[in-house]
Amino acid sequence: MSPETIIETLLLYHLGEALAGHASFVHVELASDGVLRIQDDGRGMGIDRTVAGRPYVDRVLSQLGLLRTEAGATLESEQILLHGIGLSLVVDACDRFELSVARGGERRMGHWDRGAQAMIWSSTTASREVGTTTTVRPRDGAFNAERVQQCVERVAARCPTVRVTFAG
Repeated sequence: MSPETIIETLLLYHLGEALAGHASFVHVELASDGVLRIQDDGRGMGIDRTVAGRPYVDRVLSQLGLLRTEAGATLESEQILLHGIGLSLVVDACDRFELSVARGGERRMGHWDRGAQAMIWSSTTASREVGTTTTVRPRDGAFNAERVQQCVERVAARCPTVRVTFAG
């Protein structure tokens, strides 16, 4: 997965919240060390929701190893969430992936580092804050600032109802 595809995929996840009316802005930031951070003020993934008794966010982001299961293993329909598979492909293209979701008085934070088998989660209380932040470091080094800006401009031009900002 190219750096541009990573950027565009993550932007689409955040824009989905805004286009559905759950967020008013998407902010993209490229740090000096090449780490990309995308933030919105939307409702975030359902940290208070479960699917088949398992926390929804865990299920979505557990799909990284889904296709690497042992031969003969069966998949259950509730395991397959298309946006989870998409996020898993992004995670697989990164050395580090962080997710922070604030909703319903709770902040759930997870991180995944290259070679890890699963996301590592922690949880704290959050004030009235609501929103989602994803932070990624691509496997092949840092993101190129000019390319990030071009991706942001290309996507933002197609979504005039959403305030998309870039700092780089």
